[in-house]
Amino acid sequence: MPDKIPVVHVDSKERILLSAARLFRDHGYSATTLRMIASLSEIKAGSIYYHFDSKESILIDVLNRGIEHVENEVRIRINALSSNSTFQDKVKTAIEGHLAGMLSNGDYTSANIKIYSQIPSKAKERHKIVRRAYADYWDSLFEEAFENGELREALNKDVFRLFVLGSLNWTTEWYEPKRGSFKELVDQVTSILFFGIFKK
Repeated sequence: MPDKIPVVHVDSKERILLSAARLFRDHGYSATTLRMIASLSEIKAGSIYYHFDSKESILIDVLNRGIEHVENEVRIRINALSSNSTFQDKVKTAIEGHLAGMLSNGDYTSANIKIYSQIPSKAKERHKIVRRAYADYWDSLFEEAFENGELREALNKDVFRLFVLGSLNWTTEWYEPKRGSFKELVDQVTSILFFGIFKK
């Protein structure tokens, strides 16, 4: 069982969501019960229904927070760029924002990544709106690059987006600051993406 969520300065709804994210991440969606969530949150099981009508409702909030936090970090950084920034500038900035959002919100993003394939189809449909909006944002970056002639015409944008985001998402499972600073991580990832791994 993960460490209990500190009660101080965190209201019961937030404790429920954070507890659920940790339990979903560690045990999966099906194996996590409302009683487990209540216990980790240090509240009575019945108190959960004051905020949520079901475990699936908690799940949707956990999944959405994982995506929304990351997207917000990306948008803030992109919007701060100058109007003459190149596509490479924007993608590097988006990568930085994505990684920053994931690593600073690890319980939610890890839960999202680990359990997405396990969750009921109804829950996937409800969460798909948020997930699709974030994918569309990345697609708009690539579309702009194609229009400006900065990407190879043969490049499949969907494959590229899935490859980039899929690679970035799993950093929550292996990244440790002792392996290098956050800046070094961003530089390594973008260098591999833009220039490959082989000498010319």
